[in-house]
Parts: sequence; structure tokens; C-alpha cells
Amino acid sequence: MYFRTSTVKGRTYLLLVEGYRENGKVRQRTVASFGLLEDAISSGKLERLLLSGERYVKKLGSSVRGWKRRYYISQHKKDRT
Repeated sequence: MYFRTSTVKGRTYLLLVEGYRENGKVRQRTVASFGLLEDAISSGKLERLLLSGERYVKKLGSSVRGWKRRYYISQHKKDRT
């Protein structure tokens, strides 16, 4: 997952997007919309979200590396079937 912006009618929105494969093609779907980018930044919503994510990753510590490896392997097994 990653952040992406989308501009509609001159207004820029902040999105959390997930990439996936469907019928051999790469697709993307929006997981969450955080509203207008300018509002997300000025209200502090974006900063709070990033800091929360950082705290969570630190809390998980080294177990994240093992989890990412298991997740990566399981996703590739699904893609091959």
C-alpha cells in the first residue's frame, strides 16, 4: 500500500491505495480517502497518521521483517494458482 494523490476539478485528494493483480494485469484500488490534501496537512491529520504508523512499527520491532516475508511468500503462492 502507498499514498497517492488524485486531482479532480482542480482539487487534490490524499488516498491510500493498494496494488494487486487481476487476470495478469496490475490494478489499484483505493483503500481509504483522507479528504483534501491541503486539509489533511493543515489539520495535522496526515502527520498524526504517519506518527501513529511509526509508533506501531516500532512496537512490532523485528517481527515485522518476519511477517513481511511470510506475507510476500503467501501472496506469490496465490498468484501462481
